[in-house]
Amino acid sequence: MHLADTYKDSLGHRLIGYAQQGTIALPQALLDDHATLLTLIQEGQQFPGRWSNPAKEAAAEKLARHLHNLQPYGKRDTLIRDCIRPALEDYLARFKKAYNEAGRHAQCDTVQPYMLLEPEPVRVALTELHDATAQYGSIRHAWSLLRGGGLQDARASTDTTSDPHGANSILGEVRNIADIFPEWVNAGTVGGTPWPWQGRPAHLRLAWILANGGEIWAPTADEHNQLYQLLRAEGRADAGPMRQQATAIGIG
Repeated sequence: MHLADTYKDSLGHRLIGYAQQGTIALPQALLDDHATLLTLIQEGQQFPGRWSNPAKEAAAEKLARHLHNLQPYGKRDTLIRDCIRPALEDYLARFKKAYNEAGRHAQCDTVQPYMLLEPEPVRVALTELHDATAQYGSIRHAWSLLRGGGLQDARASTDTTSDPHGANSILGEVRNIADIFPEWVNAGTVGGTPWPWQGRPAHLRLAWILANGGEIWAPTADEHNQLYQLLRAEGRADAGPMRQQATAIGIG
């Protein structure tokens, strides 16, 4: 089976979807190659899987291979550094601003009708907060694709050999999770300590992490490995006494 015939499964094509949503910015060369591939498929196939033009088939296969391995665009680590991290930094700045502008409503699980009577900046901030599931979730999922799979997907562990949970580990999201929640290794598991945000919406989960000094990051596999190995060497990959939850009103 040709890669051009299954291009929708390629990593490049899946990332394109997030670029089209405005979640991340991808290299122009990747966008151009994707557009060219679609044109070649449209012009060179009589129907899906059956090519009528060998030259266009060969060109399409070459581009599909590029979208599959990403080598011409800097490979996975480069895309994490150049595309995911700027998007994450921008989103976190907007989230913090929205959280502080939402004021007394920032800790609400849902948007209530009476909140519609608030000034426009507050309403806009609430929308931003409650869109965290989609907006922040999209950035994290794009990152997890570059780490080897999707969120909650076993394939996400393929590029991380030290941390048993691979890219699905909380350590891959919060650099200093061992400082702000020492039980991070067993948290959320059967018999383990519940996460402080357990059962809460995405924006309140993120708010707790930031209010408690959590450092949100998007590490490469090597960076994730190095941190996990350091924590394990220090004996901090085991659950410890719970840190008292911070009570910060705003997020700096």
